[in-house]
Amino acid sequence: MKYFVPAIILLLLFVPLLADWPLPGSRSISSTFGEYRSGLRIHAGIDIRTPVLAMPVVAPIDGWVERLRVSPWGYGKVLYLRGVDGGDYIFAHLSGFAPGLAERVVEEQEKRRNYFVELWFSDKEFPFFAGDTIAFTGGTGIGRPHLHFEVRDADSHPTNPLELGFSPMPDTTPPVFYSLVVVPLDISSRVNGSLLPVEIPVFFDEQKKVYRLRRRIFASGNLGFETCVYDYEREENPNHLGVYSLSLSLEDSTIFSFSPVSFSYEDNADAGFLWDIDSEERFNRRFVRLFSAHPTDVGFTKGDGKINLSEEDSVLFFRVIASDIHSNSSSLFLPVHYSPPINIGSLERTESDTFLFFSSQPDTGFSVLVDGRRPDKLIRFEEGENRLGFILPDSISGETIKLFFPNSNRLFLSLQDAGNPFESRVSFDYTVRETGLFLFFEFEPQKPVEILVEKSGDTIKPTLFFQSADSVVAAVPIRAEGRYNVILRHCDISWNFTVDVCRLKAGKKLSLPGSAALYIPPGQSLLLPFSAFELQDTPAIAEDIVSPVVRFKSSLFPLKEPARLTLSPGIPLDRAGRRKLAVGRFWRGEWYFVSTGEIAYINLPGTFALILDTVPPVVIPGSIEDGDTLSYSPYIISALVRDNFSGFDNHCIPTMYIDEQFVPAEFDPESERLYYLLKEPLSPGEHTVSIVAVDRLGNRTECEMTFFIGGE
Repeated sequence: MKYFVPAIILLLLFVPLLADWPLPGSRSISSTFGEYRSGLRIHAGIDIRTPVLAMPVVAPIDGWVERLRVSPWGYGKVLYLRGVDGGDYIFAHLSGFAPGLAERVVEEQEKRRNYFVELWFSDKEFPFFAGDTIAFTGGTGIGRPHLHFEVRDADSHPTNPLELGFSPMPDTTPPVFYSLVVVPLDISSRVNGSLLPVEIPVFFDEQKKVYRLRRRIFASGNLGFETCVYDYEREENPNHLGVYSLSLSLEDSTIFSFSPVSFSYEDNADAGFLWDIDSEERFNRRFVRLFSAHPTDVGFTKGDGKINLSEEDSVLFFRVIASDIHSNSSSLFLPVHYSPPINIGSLERTESDTFLFFSSQPDTGFSVLVDGRRPDKLIRFEEGENRLGFILPDSISGETIKLFFPNSNRLFLSLQDAGNPFESRVSFDYTVRETGLFLFFEFEPQKPVEILVEKSGDTIKPTLFFQSADSVVAAVPIRAEGRYNVILRHCDISWNFTVDVCRLKAGKKLSLPGSAALYIPPGQSLLLPFSAFELQDTPAIAEDIVSPVVRFKSSLFPLKEPARLTLSPGIPLDRAGRRKLAVGRFWRGEWYFVSTGEIAYINLPGTFALILDTVPPVVIPGSIEDGDTLSYSPYIISALVRDNFSGFDNHCIPTMYIDEQFVPAEFDPESERLYYLLKEPLSPGEHTVSIVAVDRLGNRTECEMTFFIGGE
C-alpha cells in the first residue's frame, strides 16, 4: 500500500489539458494497462490495434519531442513527447517519424554507422500542438504491428491512460472466467485430498448470471485462490485483455483486491508475485493470485487474501468479481467445504482374498489397481469404521499383489520425463513450503516402480501421498541441505539423478556443485527459505553445453534485484575459447541467450548452463542474388540473417553497405530479415551490396554480392 493513496492523489492532479486520442484511425484496444508481461512485470500502457501500417499518430497534448530511440528490439522506434502538463507521452513500435525528426534520425545513423540511435532534444527544437502528426504506426521492436501508448506522470509513474480522459471504443462485454486454482499454502493443508495446487474448471450459469465451479472444493488448512480471467473489448475482437480490477470477498467482506490504476517502478518489480509461474507451467494457463505471496505489499493490491479452514467452518462462501474500465463485471461464486486431511493407515488381509485399508475419509474415492487391473469389487463399510476394501479378480492370485502404502516405497506408476530410460513416464518436481522442501513424484497407477532417495548412505522413503482417479503423487520430505540421489527402478532398469538442496540467505554467496555459485543481493525479501538445484553432469540437450545444467525452481523468484549466477566450464579452454562462452536459459524446448561470459544476472526461474558458441551467423540472399540486374529504382534489397544462439543486440546489429557506403538498413529480429529501400536512384552499371553480421560473441560473417542497374 506504499503508493496506493499517493497514486490516487496524483491521478486527480494529473489530468491532461487536452486529451486527444492519439490514433484517429482506430480506437480498438488490443492490450490493457496492468497486464502481465514476461520478465515478471506488468504492461505500462495500452496497445491500440492498427488495421494498416503507417497510420498517422497525433500529439494528444501540446508539448515537444524530448527523446527518440530507434532499435530492432523492445519498443522499436519510439517517441517521447513531453507535455505542457509535465507528463511524458510515449508512442512505441512506430514505422517512422514526422518530417524533420525522420531526417535527424537518418543523419545520426549515418554519422555513427549504426542503426541504433538515441536522441534527446530541447523544448525549442521540435514543438508540437495537440492534433499534429508526430509519427506513423508500425511493427518495429517486439510483437505484431500495433501502437503502444503510455502516459507517465510528473514523477515518471506509469498511469492508465483510460483514467485520464482518453476514450477508446465503447465496450459492453464483461470479463470471462476460465478456471480456478486452489493452492495449499503449507504441507499440512489439503485441497480435494491434494498436497499440490488443484485446478477447478468453471462454467457460466445462464439463469443466475454468475460463474460456478464444475467440481466442489473440499479443503482444510491454509489456502489461496488463483484465477484465469480475461476481458474482451467486443465479441469480434478475439484479443485476451487484462481486467481492470479483481476482488475476493468472504461473505460481504473484501479480503483481497487488485487494481493497477498507477504504479511506481518499485511496484512493477514486485508485480511478478501476482502471477504464479508454477501454475502456468502445470496447467498451461496464466493465473493471477488472489492472495499476497510477497512479504511486503504491492502498491496496487490491498488485503492478504489467505484463507484458513478449520473444523469450525463447515462451508465458507467466497466471491471473485472481475471488472473492466467500462464497469462491465462478472462474478465467480466459490463455496468451499471443510474436509479433514486424509490419512492412510495399514493394509490388512482377510479371508477370501479381501484386502482392507483404513482411511480417515473412505468416501474420497481412491482408485486401487492390482497388477494394473482394477479389482472386481470395492467394499465400503459403514460410516465410522473408516476403511475400504476390495476383492481380487478371479484370475489373479494373492502372491502377485503389489500396492503402495505409507510404510512402503513400492509404487504403481508410469514415468514421465524426457531424460529417463523407461518406456512409460513419471513426472518429477519439487515444491517449497514454510516447513521445508518436498520432492514430488506424480504418476498413473499402472506399473510397479521403486522410488529411493538417498543422502550420505541413508535412504528416505516417500512418507506422504495422495491419489485421485487419474494420478498418484508421492512426496519425500527434505529437511536438511546437501546432495540427494534419486533412484527410480523398474524391473532391471533404473533412472538416477541428483538434487542439491541449499538454504538461501540474502547477501550470502551460495556455492553449488559443479563449480557454480549463486549470490542474492542483500536486502532481498525471499519468499521461501529453501530451493533445490538439479544438476545433470552429462546433459544431452545440446552438444555445445560445457557446464553442469542448473535448474532453479520458481519458488526462489521473483526477486526485486537479480541474483548473480556464476558457472564454470567443465572442459579446458584457452583465453580465446572462454571469450566464446555465454550463459543460456532452456525454456520450452529451446536454449535462449542470457549473457556473455560465465556470469549472468537472473530474475526468472529456469534451467541454465554455459554454452560454447563458435558458429558464425548465416546470411541468405533475399530479394537479389549475385549477378542480378535491376531494371528500376526504388527497390528493396533484403536478406535473411540468422544466428544459432548468441544472436545480436544494439551494439552488433547486422549492417548493410552499398558501394562500400553504410546505409541504415532495418533489421527485424522476429523474421530475421535485413532490408533497405533504395530511395535515391543508382546510376546504371555495376554496384555491390555487402552485409556484415557479427554476433554477441564476435563470430563474424560477411556476404558481398554484385548487381547491375540497367539503363533506361
